[in-house]
Amino acid sequence: MARRASSVIDPGRRRTLAAAAIGAAGLWLPSASRAAVWGSIPATAGTVWATPPDLRILEIHLYGGLSMWETFYARAPGAANRFRGFDAEIAALPFAGCDAAFTDPALSPFANDANGRPVHLGPATRPLWKPAILNKMRIVVLAHEFQPHEAAIPLTMTGQRLGNPKLAGLGAAIQHHFVSRDIEAGPPPPRPYSYVLWPETFSFPTDNLQASAAIGMHPAYARPLVLKVGAGLPGFLGSLTRSGIRSERDALLRQYVDQYSASLRHGSMLSTTPAGRTRSKGFAAFESSSSMVFGAASLHGLLTAPGSPAPLALPNDAACPSAGTFENMPAHGIRLAAYLLAQTGANAPRYACVIDKGMQTASGGGAYDTHGGAHASVTSGNLFNICKTLRELVDAGTLDLSKTMVVLTTEFGRTPTRAGSGRDHWPEGFCQVLIGGPVTRGVSGALLDGNAPGVSAGDDGRADPARHFRPADLRAAILTACGIMPFENDAYAVPDISFSTAGSSHGDLMRGLKTQVLGA
Repeated sequence: MARRASSVIDPGRRRTLAAAAIGAAGLWLPSASRAAVWGSIPATAGTVWATPPDLRILEIHLYGGLSMWETFYARAPGAANRFRGFDAEIAALPFAGCDAAFTDPALSPFANDANGRPVHLGPATRPLWKPAILNKMRIVVLAHEFQPHEAAIPLTMTGQRLGNPKLAGLGAAIQHHFVSRDIEAGPPPPRPYSYVLWPETFSFPTDNLQASAAIGMHPAYARPLVLKVGAGLPGFLGSLTRSGIRSERDALLRQYVDQYSASLRHGSMLSTTPAGRTRSKGFAAFESSSSMVFGAASLHGLLTAPGSPAPLALPNDAACPSAGTFENMPAHGIRLAAYLLAQTGANAPRYACVIDKGMQTASGGGAYDTHGGAHASVTSGNLFNICKTLRELVDAGTLDLSKTMVVLTTEFGRTPTRAGSGRDHWPEGFCQVLIGGPVTRGVSGALLDGNAPGVSAGDDGRADPARHFRPADLRAAILTACGIMPFENDAYAVPDISFSTAGSSHGDLMRGLKTQVLGA
C-alpha cells in the first residue's frame, strides 16, 4: 500500500509546484537565465556594439527579381559586354534628361568585391552617386536554389523556407522586441513599431509577398500593421477616428482586460512583476491588441500632425528614362515610410517595409520580372524611381542615414545572358543592398565573372561558392545592427548562419555578421 503524502509542504516546494502548474496552464515565468526583454543581447555574448544601436529600418522589396548586371554589379566602363547582353539598349536610354539636379560623373566605380574585382554601378542608380550615400552603402552577394517567386520571396524576406514555423519578417522581430520592452516596464504601446505598406491597387498574386507581415512563432502582438498605400489611404484615416464607437463600449472592454489581468494575480508568493501579476504570453497578446484599438486616435494623430502631416496624396510622376506618366505608388510608399521612421519619442516607429510594384509593370509582372519586352527601360525606369526618391529624402533631411538603414531586397537576380528580349530568373547569384546605419562602403561576397581568368562560361554570374551569403545571414545581420539578438528561439538558430561551426557562440556569430555582412 502506498504511503499517503504529507499535507505539509515547505514554502520553497510550494512555490516550485505552483510555478509548474502555471507553466502547465500555458503561462510562463521569467527566468534569471534570460533577459526580461525579448531580443536583448545577453551579457554572456560579450561586446557586440560599444554603444547600443538606436536604428530604424526602411526595407524596400524590389518585386520581381532585379537584374544586377545593369544596376548594382556592372562591369567597368570599356569592358567587353559591360551590361551582359544589353549594352546597346542601356546606351540608348535618355538618362541625361532624367533630372538636371543629378550632375554626377558619368563613371560609376563603387568598390572591389571579395575577390578583388572592381564592381561598378549602372546608370539607373545615378541618384545614389553622392559620397554621403555611397560611403554608407554595401552590396551583399547572396544565392539560393529557388526559381519560383512563390518560394524565393518568403525565403529572401524572412531567411526561412516555406513550411518553417519560424517564417517571419523583420518587422515581427522588431515589433516583438520593443513591445516586450514596453510590457516589461508598463502598459503596451498605443501604436505599432512596425509597418508594412502594400499598394492598394495591386492584387497580390500567389507569390507570397504576404511574408513581409508574417510573424511565424512570434506572439500575436508582434504583427506589423499593414497599411494599403494609394488613393484610398486618406479614407483609412477616417476609420481611425472610430466614429460611432461610444465611450461605454471602450470602458466595457477595458473592464474585461482589467478583470483578466486581476485573475493572473496570485499574491506575494508568485509576485513575479512589480504589480504581482504572473506573466502570460496569451494575455500579453490580448492586452497589446486591445491597446492598439484604444490607440487608433494616436495613430491618427501621428499621420495628421498639424503643420507636418504624413504625405498621403498619391502622386502622378513621369517615368525616366522611359516616356510616360504613371501613378507613383512606390514613391508614395517610400515617402510615407520615411515620414513614419523620422518620428521621435519612446513609441516612434522602428521598421517600415514597402513593396515596390513599379511605376511600369514588367512583362512577367511586378516591377522587375522582365522575361521579355522592354527589359532595359522597365528595369532602369523602375529602379531609377526608387533611387531618385531615396536621394530626395536624404537631401531633404527626412531620411537620416546615420539613424536609418535602407534595405533593398529582391527575391533573386536575372540570368547573366539574354533570354530573347529579357532575362529569366537567376537565384544562383544576386545582390541585396544596405545603405545607412553602421554599414561601410564595400561589397560583401563576390559574383563570378566570365571575363576573369579561370572562370568557366558555366560559372559566369554565379555567386562564388566560398564568398557569398544566405538570406538568413542578411536578416540576422540586420537584427544585429538593430541591437536585437537574432538567436532567440523565435528567430534563427546557429546552423542557419552560413559561416557557423560546431563551436560558434552567439556572440561570435553576431560579431561575424557585423563585420562580414555589414562591414561595420
